[in-house]
Amino acid sequence: MHFRKTLVCFGMLLLFIFANHNAQAHTYASDLKVTFSGRFTTGPAVISFTLNDKADNLIVRIKRNNAVVRTINAGAKAKGANTVNWDGTGSTGDGTYTFEIETSTTGYAAWTQIFDSDAIGIFTRGGDVVRNPALPRFGHWLAGDVGGGGFEKGISEWLADGSPATPGQPLLLTPLLGAGQPWHLTVDDDGFIYFSDILNRRIYRLNSDLSNPKVVISGVKLPRGLHVRGAGADKTIYFAADMSVFRAKIGTAEVFTGTPEKVLDADTYVRDVVLDDAGMMYVTLRTIDPADSLDGGVTGFVNAYDISSIPAPFAFFSIPLGRPIGITIHRGANLTSATDDSIYVSLRAAGGVAAGIFKLNILQGTAHRVVDYSSSDANRRADLAVDPAGNIVWWENGDEHNYMFSPPGPSKYVTPNPPGQEIKVGTTAVEARNVTTIPGAFTLYPAYPNPFWSGATSPAKGGGNPSTKIRFDLAKAGPALLRVFDLSGREIATLVNARLATGQHEYLWDARNVPSGVYLYRLEALGYSATGRVTLMK
Repeated sequence: MHFRKTLVCFGMLLLFIFANHNAQAHTYASDLKVTFSGRFTTGPAVISFTLNDKADNLIVRIKRNNAVVRTINAGAKAKGANTVNWDGTGSTGDGTYTFEIETSTTGYAAWTQIFDSDAIGIFTRGGDVVRNPALPRFGHWLAGDVGGGGFEKGISEWLADGSPATPGQPLLLTPLLGAGQPWHLTVDDDGFIYFSDILNRRIYRLNSDLSNPKVVISGVKLPRGLHVRGAGADKTIYFAADMSVFRAKIGTAEVFTGTPEKVLDADTYVRDVVLDDAGMMYVTLRTIDPADSLDGGVTGFVNAYDISSIPAPFAFFSIPLGRPIGITIHRGANLTSATDDSIYVSLRAAGGVAAGIFKLNILQGTAHRVVDYSSSDANRRADLAVDPAGNIVWWENGDEHNYMFSPPGPSKYVTPNPPGQEIKVGTTAVEARNVTTIPGAFTLYPAYPNPFWSGATSPAKGGGNPSTKIRFDLAKAGPALLRVFDLSGREIATLVNARLATGQHEYLWDARNVPSGVYLYRLEALGYSATGRVTLMK
């Protein structure tokens, strides 16, 4: 069996303690939002956010054109919902201001549980955390729920501090799944959500706003763990399927139409899979035990494979580890090297090894315990993920709790404002709310000025301005079509119809020969569309 073919045997070294990487941050801000009228004479810009844990000190930096114009030292802040006000001090006139929130704390002396949901009736086989700060759900926990305990099957969501994002039922997927069950769930760097359905033998994908569910891959035998790596044309889905691991190079497509490549033939049950930044693949394996029909195994291993040649010929190392369930990675600051990666494994109690969480030493092929749950009922199918700051989120199905654990050491983390949450000075509140962001595709901003004047009927506007600017940001290169329509749907103007590069684009609509009224401008790009409204006055 491949998982027994190792370069060295590390079973006797299982519980040795090896040096950790440098201490990871554990406090960060998410759900950054701005409430502002557009003028400081009517009140400050209110910046709201959620902290996943307490912060000993919090700093808000206001920027214009990437230069800091105001630093607000807000002091200590409690876990949960918070606000900081900017009264306009330091502003340099009308325009768009960005901001960032820096949190710091002295941290804990050892791994510390900082959250326990108590029993909440979940039944999940896998979850993940949104780690891209440009996405609206940055820091949120997502997990598939197979139903039971008064809940229907679907995807449940929690904020960064563990509180439910939408109390009550999860996003219901019963019509989509039928008799199936959401199993493992993962989120890619673009915010797309993937989950496996072990009964329907499928892998699904949803947009980051939990919309547009698609069957990405069909006919997969016992799909379980998932891992997505790469972006654009290089995006690849790795998935555990019974006793094998496959990969599907999906690229920018919504549905995979090719034949998956076999990456590993393990000769035993594969529960989960993850890749480090050097491309090494790690899997949790369990031997088959027919008496344990729910879990399919009582003895397990964590193996590492060099997959530069596939199927992988042998394990680089193999660690006997009781009954491993999930495996996850905290990628360090260097995304091209594995030297600052941290890989964690959740363990169900078995074979004399207590339930808990282990950290791998990927250089030595060993593991040591960082979370001990030997005195708890937490011994069922527990999956885990790492949040943006390095905390471990643990979904536990024995006593049905969610937990969060913070690593030791001091912390510092900076969260930038997401697209669409800039502070727009001199812009009306209605305009500021009309930003449309489609993660992974584009952000469409309000036309400016709006309303705008054509002719000399408005001396206050300097004799009239017959044009307005429409700005948008593309997340990736691709064809873009920007048109203007009247309210009857008649096309008035085409402002651009071309393939555009990634980044910011701005187009001028000259309406000097167009009658006054309300008009719609519509952007179509990267398979999505969005519409804004602008008023022309004469």
